Amino acid sequence: MAYIALIAGALCGVLRCLLKKYIFSACTTLLCACAVAAGGDVGSKLPLMAGLLVSVAADWLLAHQKEGGNRFLYGVIGFFFAHLMFAWYAFERFAFSRGALIACLILLAGYIVYMALRMLPRVAKGLKLPLTLYMLVSLLSLYCALSMGAAQPEKALYAVGIGAIVFSDTMIGESEFAGVEKAHRLVLPTYYLCHVLIALSTLVR
Repeated sequence: MAYIALIAGALCGVLRCLLKKYIFSACTTLLCACAVAAGGDVGSKLPLMAGLLVSVAADWLLAHQKEGGNRFLYGVIGFFFAHLMFAWYAFERFAFSRGALIACLILLAGYIVYMALRMLPRVAKGLKLPLTLYMLVSLLSLYCALSMGAAQPEKALYAVGIGAIVFSDTMIGESEFAGVEKAHRLVLPTYYLCHVLIALSTLVR
């Protein structure tokens, strides 16, 4: 049942990219959450499942941001908490890795320069701090994934999954703020890849 839910979720992701219907986006993430739950040992996976469920709400806010209000900001806040849940899930099996720490510190330095020179100058004043904090929690989530004390291929799948959403978020920044319209094409595929891979990682543990 877990793999059936995961395959169905992946297919919904493909349909979302092809048909541009939001309902397939929600179904992708919800089915991935179902796959995680169906894989057993639900207690240890609660943070991950919570992160996926929060992502559904945050994704809805970003998908409907043009309808008014501060939906983009609230969506960013939602994904901030989703990343906290993803980091929590990995941190519960934390195993210090000097390589992971060095890699993430280098990535952090690169993102600081990238945001200071390319992103933040184009961002509204009210979004500068939330986006900066979101960048930090995203890299924290990635660091925890890279430092997770798990055997392969679970660790690799989870780390690549978190890396995919960091990349997806970067493409949102390029599209929304840097004016690179083509970057938008990479947002959804890598976002759904994240959820599929982290769900798959729980099935091979």
